[in-house]
Amino acid sequence: MAKAFARQTKLKNVVGRSEYISDNQRQEHIVLHSQENMIHSWNEYADYEKQNKKNKEENIQGREIIIALPNELDQDREKLKEVVDDYSFNLLGDNRDFEYAVHWNKEKTNLHAHIIYSERERQKKEPKRYKRDYYYNYEEGKMSSKKDPNAVITKHKGDIKYNKEGEIEYTD
Repeated sequence: MAKAFARQTKLKNVVGRSEYISDNQRQEHIVLHSQENMIHSWNEYADYEKQNKKNKEENIQGREIIIALPNELDQDREKLKEVVDDYSFNLLGDNRDFEYAVHWNKEKTNLHAHIIYSERERQKKEPKRYKRDYYYNYEEGKMSSKKDPNAVITKHKGDIKYNKEGEIEYTD
């Protein structure tokens, strides 16, 4: 009779956990490791969470799921990759960064996968950009035209737009 096991945990140090599950020195029998679906690095997520924490508690930087796998999958690496990829995409979708490592326990009796993922979905919206150059006359304290001899360019065509709070503006 087949047994099933899955556990999800919160990660407050996603960089360290990523290094741990993929380190050959600490994990004796790594079968498969993939970061193919990573667009942003774990360092970027960790830095973002540290900068945006609201209290003295550490923010959750990511999550980890550990799932038991049939030991027979070790015989066919392509099938193993397909199974873990399918599981990950079905669970997380294609709009999140994740990595996984598949390995045996020390006794080689338990094949399992560690899937680390970000709870944050990737931005699908593009940042707004200026469609033309903007000029400002500091002597008069107002916007001006390119022809004004005291005009200084303040916004270049193609630059990303920011709101008054300094945050990037996105298209709808």
